[in-house]
Amino acid sequence: MIRTRTSSTWLASATFILLALWSPPAGKCQDPVQEPNPNESMARAMDTRLTMRERMNALSSICALPTEGRTHRLRVLIRDADETVAAAAFAVFVQERDPDLGDTSLQRFGSWSEGNQRIVLQSILDKATQRASSGLLSISRGLLRECISSKRCRCESLSEPNPIDLAALALAYHGEHSDATLLEQAVRDYPGSHGIWLALTRLQHNKSTRKLAENVYRNQENSRVLRICAAASIASKDEEAAMYVSGAIQGFLETYSGKSVGESFPTLGVDRGTAKLYYEYRTELRVLGVLRFLDLPMAQKMVFEHIQSRNEHIRTITRLIAAMRWPKRFLMEAPKLGMKDKVDLLAVLVVYYPSFEQRARTAVSAEELQRSIHALRETGLRGLFGLAGAIVSCP
Repeated sequence: MIRTRTSSTWLASATFILLALWSPPAGKCQDPVQEPNPNESMARAMDTRLTMRERMNALSSICALPTEGRTHRLRVLIRDADETVAAAAFAVFVQERDPDLGDTSLQRFGSWSEGNQRIVLQSILDKATQRASSGLLSISRGLLRECISSKRCRCESLSEPNPIDLAALALAYHGEHSDATLLEQAVRDYPGSHGIWLALTRLQHNKSTRKLAENVYRNQENSRVLRICAAASIASKDEEAAMYVSGAIQGFLETYSGKSVGESFPTLGVDRGTAKLYYEYRTELRVLGVLRFLDLPMAQKMVFEHIQSRNEHIRTITRLIAAMRWPKRFLMEAPKLGMKDKVDLLAVLVVYYPSFEQRARTAVSAEELQRSIHALRETGLRGLFGLAGAIVSCP
């Protein structure tokens, strides 16, 4: 399984690199730099005179504390530390089995840099696809409301998700009925958001936003991925939109599914023309993430037709979506998978559908399955599946 890193732009952002400095390997906290005691670790984590590496090492020391001491201190850092350390602390905090912010306020979250907002919202989205508390989802709602009132949020559909996309998709999984109204308000101000359109595929929306969706997907000046996301939001009620979405996704699959990435781009790395084609392919690859949301019978057909694709990205994306949307049928296909792929994908299935855990344990080692489940809960789909996980999480 290829585990390509997510977009270079995101990885190059200073905030994400700083977060990566302390990030522990899946399954355990990083061995902390020797800290005299938890109180001194807190002081060092909040001391802006220290280097960021020193402060992240102090945060790692706090991460290694028993649950009771760790949770309280993480809340304090989220509330009082500067935004970079607070965002990193939040990403750790959300990994807790039942994270509860208590009376911790993130009112200053709206003024943070986009990179730090993205760290927080991606953490919430990773949790929301499994299970998220109302406190976590309120952060996503708050960002959308602020973007609606200020109309100053950035919403270009680039190679990485923006905060609006992440906030909207978190609400798609465990949102309330009132969230449909919030998303409808948001999409009128930000019709270029992939995430809002995809969230609306799972929540009913009114005639005015359906008309807007038609305008967006029929406008050939919009990016292809945006047009597909907008069309997907109304595909279950609009035959023309359904044909457009299915035709676009099927066309991509027919073009790339029969060859490995190396076979499709044999001169990548030595030819500028091939590099341009590969960039276009990586951008178009995001359309496959729409299959996670598309409410059409043909979505299941396309997914299962390509879970044995020669293309590594297509193969992993379709298998992930199969496990997340159609677990019973996926279990019938599981014996055909390689062992490492099987363990990780069954971990996804068990996290999303706990009732299938016993059946999963008959197919793979219980110890290996538990290790992958733990890694998934700590790092999300992106951490376990790289590029494919990032696309399925947020196309």
